[in-house]
Amino acid sequence: MSGSDFVFSNARVKSKETKLLSQSQVARLAECETAEEAFKLLNEYGYGVGVENLDFDTLFSNAETELNAEFTELATAGSGLDAFVLMNDYHNLKALLKLRASGQLAKEKKDEDNKHLFARPGFYSIEKLRTAISSGDYNSLSDEMTKAIKAVDSASIDGVSPHFIDSQVDKAMFKEVLETAKAGGREELTLYFTSKCDIANISSYLRVRRLSLGEKFFAEGFIDGGELDKDFYLKTFEQGVDSFADKLKFTKYSELIKVYTEEGIVRFEVACDNYLLNIFKKDRNDMFTASPVAGYYLGKLTEIKTLKLLVAAIKNNVDGDLVKQRMRDLYA
Repeated sequence: MSGSDFVFSNARVKSKETKLLSQSQVARLAECETAEEAFKLLNEYGYGVGVENLDFDTLFSNAETELNAEFTELATAGSGLDAFVLMNDYHNLKALLKLRASGQLAKEKKDEDNKHLFARPGFYSIEKLRTAISSGDYNSLSDEMTKAIKAVDSASIDGVSPHFIDSQVDKAMFKEVLETAKAGGREELTLYFTSKCDIANISSYLRVRRLSLGEKFFAEGFIDGGELDKDFYLKTFEQGVDSFADKLKFTKYSELIKVYTEEGIVRFEVACDNYLLNIFKKDRNDMFTASPVAGYYLGKLTEIKTLKLLVAAIKNNVDGDLVKQRMRDLYA
């Protein structure tokens, strides 16, 4: 899509951007001592209109539903933004396949018991995905989704692990998402999803090494589509994480691996999320790119995630320093 195609959408999100919470507003929430105080303040910030009885789950669920509806409307086919919507569908596909593997896909067990497992539906309703998986008729699904399900079907004969489901669905997701982003013709979207793929592989490598799961385990889950190919990782497997970290210092992910080696896995995960958000944040005022819409969407998701973290900490009396380690940068 040409830059002019995004002007109207960007203008719409710019008006909403002014309502994103600032660091000082979030800091006020962090200072609340009780759930009652936190709920009242969130109401003041525009969260939870019509929600009562300290029902934080409904408060945040409503916020996510509203954001998802807004973004899906803006993420028109061919814009490249529809790649974000697809990610929700693949998340739900993965959850349903795991439920099937554990014998919990029956209709009577569907939404209420397992709703916490699902993301907001994208282009496919959860029921549509469930019906396809249950019936074995995948004609209504995309080619990549179908390939992933069939790979799991084949493996199910001898038993299938959650890791295998994750790896097959993630590979299919990134392939379709990257194709969708590239079809939109926007470099910033392609950069985001390519970087997200690299970061997924880097995170997988570090997790596999930390848990001593072995080179084969990593290779089976490797996702194509990033700038760093499989050999980049495998060549350092026998030499250790330090060698891998030294090698990453000569890539654009040098600061991320520095955080990992100096501050640990929690801060590394935070740095990864900040890195991806900054791809759009730096061009948030360029009305001829997809950055304002994509940045607002990710920024709002980050805001909701941060508020959930703080509320959970307040309700469970979690130490403030532990919370700060997990705090992402805000978009506002």
